[in-house]
Amino acid sequence: MVVLVGRVLVIRGVWVPLVVSGFRFRVLVGRVLVGVGPLLV
Repeated sequence: MVVLVGRVLVIRGVWVPLVVSGFRFRVLVGRVLVGVGPLLV
């Protein structure tokens, strides 16, 4: 039981930063596209 909980915590500990960094990366790319888009057009 403890091992299972430990695995879940490890998986969450790995996934949360990935999801957060992925979201930040998308926001950053979105801002860049919004900022550069008008210049390209």
